[in-house]
Amino acid sequence: MSTGLPIELEQEYQRNKELRTYFKIPANQTKVDAYLPLKFRQTEFETHLGEFENLMPGKEVTTTGITTGKKSLKREAAKAYAPICLAVMSYAVRYGKTDLAANMNFPKSKIFEMEDGAVLSFAQATNTRITND
Repeated sequence: MSTGLPIELEQEYQRNKELRTYFKIPANQTKVDAYLPLKFRQTEFETHLGEFENLMPGKEVTTTGITTGKKSLKREAAKAYAPICLAVMSYAVRYGKTDLAANMNFPKSKIFEMEDGAVLSFAQATNTRITND
């Protein structure tokens, strides 16, 4: 979910949220309460985290199931694009377009192993290469 904030702030928010979970464990909170300077820092931390939550409305929305079927979708993308990449790479090698050939060297396994966020940009770049070259 995009909040409009820079990725660094969203990542900091996630780290702080994990730290808050750590403090919620009673044994850990007891240790923090025993040392007042640390307890003061925790209070500042909670205030800081509250400011983040105000900047990112809806961040705590449950997104259960958002990645359901992700592997099968990646497999389908790999199955669809691998033959295209192979055909374009063969054409490029035959006609001496080495840059295009290098950019189209994507077998099914390589596409499937891409990070989830990279598949869409790969498909868009592939479509652009095919239509422009």
